[in-house]
Amino acid sequence: MFPTSSVNPALNRMTMKALNLLVAAVLVAAQPILAQNKNDYTWLIGDGPNLPEWYAGGATVDFSVAPPVITYRNMPSMGRSLAFTSICDANGNLMAYTNSCGMVSLYDTLIENGAMLNSPGHEFEFSCGPNLNGPGGGYPSSSPFFVPFPGSDSKYAYFHVRFDYPKPPHPFYYAESFLYSVVDMAENNGRGKVILKNELIVKDTIGDMLTAVRHGNGRDWWVVCDEFNSDQTFVALLTPNGVQGTWRRDTPLKWSGDIKLFYTAQAVFSPNGRYYARYNYPNGIQVMGFDRCSGTFTSGLQLQYLSTPGYTVGMAISANSRFLYATNGLTVYQFDLEATDVQASRTFIGEYDGHVAPLPTLFNKMQLAPNGKIYMNATNGVYKLHVIHNPDAKGQACNLEQHGLELPVTVGFSMPMYPHYRLTNWAGSPCDSLAGVAVQQPEKEALVLSVAPNPAEAFVQVGINSDEGGMLRVVDVAGRLMFQSATEATAPFVRIDVQTWPAGVYYALWASENGRSGKGRFTVMR
Repeated sequence: MFPTSSVNPALNRMTMKALNLLVAAVLVAAQPILAQNKNDYTWLIGDGPNLPEWYAGGATVDFSVAPPVITYRNMPSMGRSLAFTSICDANGNLMAYTNSCGMVSLYDTLIENGAMLNSPGHEFEFSCGPNLNGPGGGYPSSSPFFVPFPGSDSKYAYFHVRFDYPKPPHPFYYAESFLYSVVDMAENNGRGKVILKNELIVKDTIGDMLTAVRHGNGRDWWVVCDEFNSDQTFVALLTPNGVQGTWRRDTPLKWSGDIKLFYTAQAVFSPNGRYYARYNYPNGIQVMGFDRCSGTFTSGLQLQYLSTPGYTVGMAISANSRFLYATNGLTVYQFDLEATDVQASRTFIGEYDGHVAPLPTLFNKMQLAPNGKIYMNATNGVYKLHVIHNPDAKGQACNLEQHGLELPVTVGFSMPMYPHYRLTNWAGSPCDSLAGVAVQQPEKEALVLSVAPNPAEAFVQVGINSDEGGMLRVVDVAGRLMFQSATEATAPFVRIDVQTWPAGVYYALWASENGRSGKGRFTVMR
């Protein structure tokens, strides 16, 4: 039986390891992670609709502190999700998120003109419905993502593919339209507006495995979309003027196989931008060099997984760009991209251990996180993620922990996908030509929230020294949401009743509509 909580009903039925909060007050320091371009510091993950008693709804994973803070998120504008992804500003403040049906702001309200993403088409009609919260089903779109719009500190480009209707000789739904949309979060007093939607880049027989890498100039973006049964790949260039070109680039290796299985593929760039890798089980793993100046592919390397094929695959490359991790759903292997013989470097890392939560926790999509760890979801209906804790290490030292991160919600087939936002210009290259052009956005001064009394027994008063309104949330050390309220500039203090809260350490987290943030810490005594 799942335990319940009388403090926060949104987390009913959530199973979590017992926490000694007084010990956690000493052990958990929650130090900020120091990095620039923190566009991936808040992940949105889950599977609607919002039914917390059934582990359904959304969850926020905040990587601005260590360990990451996980909170249940009631997302009234979202329903069934096949593809959650999100975008933060350069300081790590959540700006927008989407489930591939509609685009939503930090305040969990639909952004103006944010409905009808990917419409019309099979995925939208079968999975979204008129209110963006349809019954679900269809093909899981595994690869949409946001990137900061070049030259702007408020606009973000969202790249996605649309599943269209079957046409002979293909009896299956497949990705046919490569699209992009643009949201400007400076509109509507920080609540945003979608200023370009479902703009067609390419219409062809394509694979649902988009990915992107920053141009060698440190400002623009190359976006890669594979073509089915071809030795060519579509490459689009995003500049301050929008998508300025789309080219068919020759690839050293052909991409073929059964079109209906493209949703089991994954493509990634290495964090240093030198390698492009793609993987599905008919083709195995293909690794190619990539020129960030010209957007062209160089020599290719074909790797065989050498294990029983599975219908789910996943792949990620370590932060040091040396080790590639891949799974066929049942096992995980590591390849050393710096080895003289990369295929011979293949090292067994782990095999599915039979755990269920509540369905089998098989291996699926992978994503490198800001903290340097690799997280991996399961195939469907599971409230735990697998974690590779030290992916920069060779062999078993990488430390794969199966079902190591517990969530308050189950996760569908897809993981949120994020390019490597902290990759900058290719120093010394022919295209490193934007001298004097800032490619990193300046950080806004963070606030230190005042909390008194501290320690507290009956109540605390949180002071927010800002002339802006915003949203205040309080979480415990396990990431459980204890309190949430909008704040007004005219009322800089928020009084919170903590009489029923367990003893322990709590974190007050505040963000404004314009991207400022603040944090405070306090203790409840009993």
